[in-house]
Amino acid sequence: MSNYVIVGENDFAEELATKLQTDFIQITSTIFPDTELKTRMNSSDLRKIGNRTALVVIRARRYEPDPNDCVLKTILVADTLTKYGVKRKDLLLPYMFYARQDGERLPGESNSLTKIADILEDLDFNNLITINSHLYGKERGLQAFFKSMKVYDIGSAGTFASYLATKDLKNPLIVGPGRGPERMAVELSNQLHCGYECLPKTRDPETGRVDMEPPQSDFTDKDIIIYDDIASSGGTTEMAYRLSEAGGPRSIQIVLAHLWTARGINRLNVLGSREVITTNSFITEQTRNPFTELSIVSLAAEALKKIP
Repeated sequence: MSNYVIVGENDFAEELATKLQTDFIQITSTIFPDTELKTRMNSSDLRKIGNRTALVVIRARRYEPDPNDCVLKTILVADTLTKYGVKRKDLLLPYMFYARQDGERLPGESNSLTKIADILEDLDFNNLITINSHLYGKERGLQAFFKSMKVYDIGSAGTFASYLATKDLKNPLIVGPGRGPERMAVELSNQLHCGYECLPKTRDPETGRVDMEPPQSDFTDKDIIIYDDIASSGGTTEMAYRLSEAGGPRSIQIVLAHLWTARGINRLNVLGSREVITTNSFITEQTRNPFTELSIVSLAAEALKKIP
């Protein structure tokens, strides 16, 4: 049995506890009419956590994003665990909220990620585990924002490669929208034994407008796999799709470590790609979705086994 006690709200956390053959403590959340939030855990369960490590698992909702509630839940749950004498606290955020706000691009802007990192460290978390954060593979990675917490930013290429290997891919080519996801593109191309190309992009800090350069490779009759960390509005992914489509490929598939917001999902659904593939890093409220959802519970479990 793992020394972890898994603390979370839903099936993801409970399944992770089963994988690790350990205990699970359920978090229940109440949203009051004035939108204030309250969390609760069963006190009899909390009395069992002495001298053990609590792994707090927090996921946002896919169709109704609530990252601010996730921050507050993390604060409240961490405080309760401390009061009940937990030995150590680790945090699993399948999607690392606020990682895209990692700097001051315009005068007077907040550096939100720095403050979020400060909050998590003030809560005495020892380790942070996340999947393909927006800073994954970049020169200044997520770890740079934390002073004492150890960050494990886990790549999901293996999960996607296992699934894509079952598909009828004749001549695959990985496409990364921008230079940011280049490490991801390299990892997936290595897994699938194929080439990759990243399409350089620029974003206007005032308007948010994105411009992307067309591909230099020959896309004719290729099976294009657009691979990125996240789509929320879907604009960058759509741009990569349009540029790829113009090259005359055999097929296009969209692969995203994280996909959320109804706007982004609907935008990608009408593109006509062979398939949109993502992970269960978010809570999916709907039972019928226009995308394929792969579980990263096993990926998280294997990562946790390696943490001292």
